[in-house]
Amino acid sequence: MSIYIVRTKNGAVVESARPKIDSLTLDASISENHNYSSMVPEFTVETGSTISDNVVNLPAELEIRGTVSVLGGDPSRADDAFKTLLDIRDNREPITVVTTAKTYSNMMLKKLNVPRDKSNNGALVFTASFKEVIFADASVVTVDKIKPVQKAEKKAAPKKEEPEQITEDILLTDEQVFAINNPITSNFRPPS
Repeated sequence: MSIYIVRTKNGAVVESARPKIDSLTLDASISENHNYSSMVPEFTVETGSTISDNVVNLPAELEIRGTVSVLGGDPSRADDAFKTLLDIRDNREPITVVTTAKTYSNMMLKKLNVPRDKSNNGALVFTASFKEVIFADASVVTVDKIKPVQKAEKKAAPKKEEPEQITEDILLTDEQVFAINNPITSNFRPPS
């Protein structure tokens, strides 16, 4: 297995495994973008302001710009690597991606960009975007069959007598009208 020599922040030299995309070992990871996002749901309350009471961590996303060189002028190595990347995409199965910073499990290839020009000298230079797949745990539960409840015979409810409505003119002030229309903010009770 090939290794990278990596210098940590405190100056110590450690060995690190080469970046890998599933079974494909890269000659170099030119750049890596590790994206960890969260969503903060907002809810509007009675006063019109918004509140948040939790955070939802979204799946990790990763973008690698990598290369597989042509050793000894044999272009089949780069061609095989390209076919492997296409197989990963076509299989639509979660894979493991090893980067210089972290190993990711359950990653799906979301996008593959392979520019080909004379500056590559036959090497495979590509950008691959991955997104973490989070699986839900599903289970089957057996429930006993519930016996239907027999409905009781419906009896006609006795008719309620409506109270007689009496209308009369009442002279109210503006404050009294406001209090009647806004009962929560007032202790006023209209005259009976």
